[in-house]
Amino acid sequence: MATWELAGNVIKYGFEDGEGAAGTITVRLFPNVVSIRSLNLVEEGPNVGEAASMIARLANGSSVTDLYRRRLHELFENADHTRARLGLLRVAFEGGFQLSCHEEGHYLEIAAHRCCQKSS
Repeated sequence: MATWELAGNVIKYGFEDGEGAAGTITVRLFPNVVSIRSLNLVEEGPNVGEAASMIARLANGSSVTDLYRRRLHELFENADHTRARLGLLRVAFEGGFQLSCHEEGHYLEIAAHRCCQKSS
């Protein structure tokens, strides 16, 4: 689910580079950690700002549950939204991932990390 959401963001908000690619998704599995990263070209604007703002709220100790519930409530109250903008919240709430982002020039990288227990 987390990989799907990050890939969806690359498709929706990324721009093609000179070689025809919109971005990359990297999934790395370590003994106790799953790491997913998306990297894509972006245009400055509200999409990057909204993603960075949401990730900052999640990283700064805001309740993931409260943010998720609030967004669902907004969507139920106003069904006219053209985009749900629920993906990053799903990754954090449903997937249990910690998110971070880094913007440099026209590139945006979003990282999702989750500690996992080894199954016996």
